[in-house]
Amino acid sequence: SSETFNRRLRLLQNVEEGRRVGELGQRFHSGRDAALKFMRSEHLSAFDLSREPEAVRTSYGSTKFERGCLLARRLVESGVRFVQVRHGEHGGYDTHEKHYPAHENLLREFDGAAAQLIADLKVRGLLESTVVIAAGEFGRTPKVNKNKGRDHWLKGWSLAFAGGGFRGGYVYGKTTDNGDDVAHDPLTVPDLMATICHTIGIDPETEYHDELDRPIKLVDDGNIIHDLLV
Repeated sequence: SSETFNRRLRLLQNVEEGRRVGELGQRFHSGRDAALKFMRSEHLSAFDLSREPEAVRTSYGSTKFERGCLLARRLVESGVRFVQVRHGEHGGYDTHEKHYPAHENLLREFDGAAAQLIADLKVRGLLESTVVIAAGEFGRTPKVNKNKGRDHWLKGWSLAFAGGGFRGGYVYGKTTDNGDDVAHDPLTVPDLMATICHTIGIDPETEYHDELDRPIKLVDDGNIIHDLLV
């Protein structure tokens, strides 16, 4: 119960009181304080999907990913700055065999829930201030392998964006007809990161320094792709 938890916490604080702690101990205490702040936050109600009307819950679906998209919308509404929804456990999109049955099911689930998330954000006036990104870590080979699967492919893959100043209904870049390479308008990872940073109000040229004063650029040599933006 909350009473038992608070009593134990007071006991721990009494034990720790007056004890000297080094940097590691201070980091531990900071982490614990952050956890306590989260546990006692008034925004925890965002995780309670039962507060949503049944019709809304039904419109998203009942799988873990579909409910995750609904939760993402509620977290954005409550002020959370970054939300990640993972799709596809136990291998997911990493289909080195039996590619098409797996992807048909994955994309059917993804399409409905992601579309509902975008529509829901728009209705609530949140889409313009929220960047929605659908992305994997790399593409799949244009050719099917002997196991009826598709392997890792770094030379081209697709990402989708919505909201946050990105143009809707627009396609940037193109692969060759057989998909084995980029034909025009290549988009590098640094370009992608620079563009995303720009849309959310962060200067991609920002430079940080670590504890040894070594310079670390937020984005290395990336260009903002303005054709992607409104």
